[in-house]
Amino acid sequence: MLNVVIIEDNEMWRYIIQDRLHKSKQFYVVGTYSVGKDFFDDLPTIACKIDLLLIDLELPGDSGFELADKLRERLPHVPFVVFSAFVKTSIKAAFYSLGARAVIPKTLLQDLPQELLCALGKGSEEKYNYSQLSRDEMRLLSGICEGKTNKELAKMFFKEEGTIEYRCRALAAKLKIKNRRQHFLMFALRYGFHQPKI
Repeated sequence: MLNVVIIEDNEMWRYIIQDRLHKSKQFYVVGTYSVGKDFFDDLPTIACKIDLLLIDLELPGDSGFELADKLRERLPHVPFVVFSAFVKTSIKAAFYSLGARAVIPKTLLQDLPQELLCALGKGSEEKYNYSQLSRDEMRLLSGICEGKTNKELAKMFFKEEGTIEYRCRALAAKLKIKNRRQHFLMFALRYGFHQPKI
């Protein structure tokens, strides 16, 4: 069982996250905090008990970025995962540069235990061969994972929105998932998809 600390200012989200982790029986929440300062005040007494930190992007006081920077300095051996209501590629890249194991959208919290195990290298060993996707399909998957609307994707591909919807359905069928944004994101998280350099 892994000991987890949650740093999230919203009480409802703290409850949801803690409930998901406890029900999995693979994680034990040793502490919850609404701000980073309270966590660092308690750090001398709990540091040895922490296997994983979960931090929200938007926090009062120190933001998730500032908190991640301090964690890298004060707890370099403890892995951390960031979650947020909105996950952009630029945000993910910034957190990965600070040492985050994963950046997880809050829309995927129903699968949080499995996503955390994968982030820690303890989950599914499944892989996906992205060479099966064409260049345009990779660009489409990237755009979806960035949160682009069909209108924005249509502009990116110089196509009609109806054509983009058709391509999304075809890509979903190829990936064997439902044609829903959250299912594309879940696929991307599970199989370690990284935005290709186009």
